[in-house]
Amino acid sequence: QHTQPTLSTHTQFPLPQHKMDSGDVPNPLPSNEQWNDCLCVFTGALEAVISLYTTGDVFYYGSHDGAIRSFNLKNGKRVQVLRGHKNWVSQLKGSQRDKKLLYSCSRDATIREWNIESGECQHIFEGHEGPVNSIHVQDNLMASGSHDGTVLLWNLETRQVEKAYTGHTSTVSCVKLQGNYLLSGSWDTFVKVVDITTDKVVNIFAPSQSPVRCLDTYQPDEQTFLVIVGSADGNIYVNDLKSAKIVKILKQHTEPVLCVQMFKDNVLFSGSDDRTFFQWDFQEGKVMHSYNGHTDAVRCISTSPNDEVFTGSFDCSVRMWDFEAVQRKIAQEALIQQELEEQRKKQEELQAQLKKERKKKGKKGKGKKKK
Repeated sequence: QHTQPTLSTHTQFPLPQHKMDSGDVPNPLPSNEQWNDCLCVFTGALEAVISLYTTGDVFYYGSHDGAIRSFNLKNGKRVQVLRGHKNWVSQLKGSQRDKKLLYSCSRDATIREWNIESGECQHIFEGHEGPVNSIHVQDNLMASGSHDGTVLLWNLETRQVEKAYTGHTSTVSCVKLQGNYLLSGSWDTFVKVVDITTDKVVNIFAPSQSPVRCLDTYQPDEQTFLVIVGSADGNIYVNDLKSAKIVKILKQHTEPVLCVQMFKDNVLFSGSDDRTFFQWDFQEGKVMHSYNGHTDAVRCISTSPNDEVFTGSFDCSVRMWDFEAVQRKIAQEALIQQELEEQRKKQEELQAQLKKERKKKGKKGKGKKKK
């Protein structure tokens, strides 16, 4: 039997030190100002949260035991348990062409296609010779990266491998499809970019000398294509896709960066082994806010179609964060800083004016003495 998670609504609560009671009934936790960025927390789960996917009403999470569990976001009740994987579920991705389809990859070397309406596994994709660490779905294509060092490109209509890419000398930790480009990051420290229409390698680069743990992309305009890489050295590297040059390095985490995700309005999220979950001003390259609450590594980030933000952690919890409230807080702080800066400038101008007047008076005094 599996412990039912407990949903704690309202804001402001720390995780308890004891096991939560099982059941579906929400159980509010003690109030504490430190946790007021969190709208609700799902805890009491049996295993650590490895992967996460959210829709508007339900979230799904994969764990060490190979099961995928889903829960209603409004009342915390379990919706279903998808069983089939024999090892931990590394990543979950929804389908863009069919909302009832969910894809999962696992350390059991397989990928599964699930019908989340019926709860049935409709297909098992087999092709990798080692654990599958990452998948990404775009239209009728799916990319997968594995411990075996290969990246496979699947046709989701025929459910067959269209192309297999080699070149990495170690575990492929992350993959992403972006238009015609297929990006893969590896423990061999390299990011590889392939044009899937021509099969030509667009670029290969190593952001650092440390393993690549995660990646995302950002295209602010037609001329700019940036690759955002979370590294095992705790830094986030931003590289230009075509030139491979490092545009900026975001430094704040103290342990490996396990997940990165570009959001909206110049916002970047990152989670780390150091238990922190940061919101960055991507343009400025600085942390705008630190969301506090997780007591172990932040393993995954997911955003819903309603712009809700979720994180999953090895502390066996999923947290839903009050992004809009944090945005208002950041805006207020920026306004206060602007007002303080204006006051400082006025003070400096006043001091300069007084200094000038004293200087004038000093010159007049010297003129009178000479007479």
